[in-house]
Amino acid sequence: MKVKVIPVLEDNYMYLLIEERSRDAVAVDAAVPKRLLDIVRREAVELRALLTTHHHWDHARGNEELARLCPGLRVFGADERIGGLTHPVTHGQELFGSIRVRCLRTPGHTSGHVCYFAWEDESPDAPALFSVPRL
Repeated sequence: MKVKVIPVLEDNYMYLLIEERSRDAVAVDAAVPKRLLDIVRREAVELRALLTTHHHWDHARGNEELARLCPGLRVFGADERIGGLTHPVTHGQELFGSIRVRCLRTPGHTSGHVCYFAWEDESPDAPALFSVPRL
């Protein structure tokens, strides 16, 4: 699993998780669609889903535009206020296949905040935790 860290806005990040064999990708907190899609093209991957930690604009504002531009894109999150949400998640739920993601409900920054713990079985790469800046 390759993780691309993408600085956006003044002090935020988006992330792109890439399964290197299939070239499938999942984005976390897709706030700036054009920037994300430029990197998706450059990396030659297929964007399959968005993971949204919470509903604030600087983490979720790109969801609806990306869903429009990428038909079939799945949008995951734990808060119904997340724009474009197609797949509500619950605490402990596991997502996907080769790249595994566990959803961890962590209210605090917002009442509907969720962290995502991602790993790939049989991979030398370290797992990753996507959370709020102050966990």
